[in-house]
Order: sequence, then structure tokens, then C-alpha cells
Amino acid sequence: MIYPNNIRGIFGYGSAPEAGLPLFSQPEPPSKPANPFRHGSQNHRLYNRLAECGPMTNAEIVREMSILKYTGRLTDIRQHLEGTGWTVKSTELDGGLWRYELVRS
Repeated sequence: MIYPNNIRGIFGYGSAPEAGLPLFSQPEPPSKPANPFRHGSQNHRLYNRLAECGPMTNAEIVREMSILKYTGRLTDIRQHLEGTGWTVKSTELDGGLWRYELVRS
């Protein structure tokens, strides 16, 4: 079987891959802005959860984090993220359920 030159280079025979082509390194994901909120506050906890764990629903915010006024907290986070290239995206699911996530704007 004939393999392209860069594949043969991986296995130690044939020609080496082109210079500057990283075979195993991935680009660093863009970093999210630092958490500006007071440590332990609802804004701080919610921002950390979205930044570190990814999307969550309004039901998870209320049940798991005990944040009842989550819409106000999300507005505070959106205001902080203005001008950073990030925003909180909200997606309506079925039955009054919403999913929130940090995304590049």
C-alpha cells in the first residue's frame, strides 16, 4: 500500500513531513475572559460553571446551583463580556427549558 509522504514520516520511514507542520499539537482554544465577580457571589459561581463545564439549562442553574434569579445573573455576565468577543448564548428548548453557554460572538 502506498501512503502519502507525511504519513510515512510518522512511522519512521519515507520522507519526513513538511517543516512547520505540527502533527500532534493542537491549537490552543481561545481563552475566556477572567472572572471579575466577587468570589462566592452568584455571578462568580455561574460564570465559573459556564466557563469551565460548558452549557447548562435554566433547570440546572436553579436546582444544582440554587440561583433563582438566574436571568439577572446572566445579564450581568453578558454586560461584563461586552467588547471581549464572548457572549452568553441562549437557546430555547422544549417546555420552557433554556440552554445557556459561553460562545465567541
